[in-house]
Amino acid sequence: MNLKNFLVNASEIVSVLEQYDNTSNYQNLVSYLTTGRTSPTPELEKSIRDTLALIAKTNNQQQSALDVVPHSEYVIGRLGMSGQLGEAATERITAIMNDEIFNAPSSIEAFVQEVSVSLNQLRTILAEMDKFGIEYQAPDSALLSIEYLGDYVVDDTEALKARLSDIEAIVRAYARLTDKPEAFKKPHIAAISKSSPLIIDIGDGLAIYPTLILVAKGVTWAMARVEQAIQIRIQYEELKQKKINSKTLEKEFNSLEAAETSDANIKEFVDELYKEHTPKNANGAENEIKKDLLEATKLIVKMVEGGASVKVYPPGSKEQNDGDEVSQLVELNLSMSATYKTIGKEQGKLRLLESRTNVRTAEPKVKPETGEKKEKTDGTS
Repeated sequence: MNLKNFLVNASEIVSVLEQYDNTSNYQNLVSYLTTGRTSPTPELEKSIRDTLALIAKTNNQQQSALDVVPHSEYVIGRLGMSGQLGEAATERITAIMNDEIFNAPSSIEAFVQEVSVSLNQLRTILAEMDKFGIEYQAPDSALLSIEYLGDYVVDDTEALKARLSDIEAIVRAYARLTDKPEAFKKPHIAAISKSSPLIIDIGDGLAIYPTLILVAKGVTWAMARVEQAIQIRIQYEELKQKKINSKTLEKEFNSLEAAETSDANIKEFVDELYKEHTPKNANGAENEIKKDLLEATKLIVKMVEGGASVKVYPPGSKEQNDGDEVSQLVELNLSMSATYKTIGKEQGKLRLLESRTNVRTAEPKVKPETGEKKEKTDGTS
């Protein structure tokens, strides 16, 4: 990520963390827990429950606000703050409350200190960079952003060319459903290095809003189908764990899983999308446009299946955050962020189930004993 983008995103992250600061709630929780050790009362128990609910609510608001900041996950991950913010912070506090009955107050205090140190470090970075007179502006454009992870990590020039070609094909195909199919410009590479994934941004102001909304709908649909396919695979692996399996059952589950992202299912989605957004300038090219959309949506499905993070960020400029198109982008952004996290968790669960199955099938089979043991003889009667 270049310096300008880092400064923009980091400053927005600081703003979000300051707006949804849970420090006082954490401190109240520590106070209630400490008092409860010596003087537990029903009123105190209620205060603890209410404070935990308020912490979760504030962290959810913080998570939603961070999800709208372009590349916030990337920046937060690079700064080592992933386990301290949003939903992860709520999970951390819940784990402390469940696992550390007597040590909970001191563990929560240590966590609060950890969050404070990270935030101060981020503020220091921004302040030091500001000394050099670096000028930057928050982007006033909506962004389509693709972060290539998993099977889609870019290792060489040929892979980079292929990724850029795929993105252009996807955006151009969906742009054909709008009144300005020519509005799309070349994708901008936000970051690429051997130690980090390739990130590509696309966005050139208001002209591309309709295209981004349509691409976001395609991504949302693909994510839902991939999520459903993973759930089907999880169900099958859970049955295998219980030793409920057969060739017929395996075939049935494979068929259900494949159907989710099948060409027929993609075609049905494309037909509905075309019907809803029939372009005024189609000029008899319906079949050609649908064919492009079909191939583009297949590419999106493969990217999601391969671990790529595809998101649409609404504009950062406060002057442009009103209107139906921006509202749609905000809604689609939050939906994609939530689904992407769900897919990640489900893929982790699936890998765990598959590893257990692999371990069990790799274990040597021991022949059962008959129960009758032959007595050793020394050859004498």
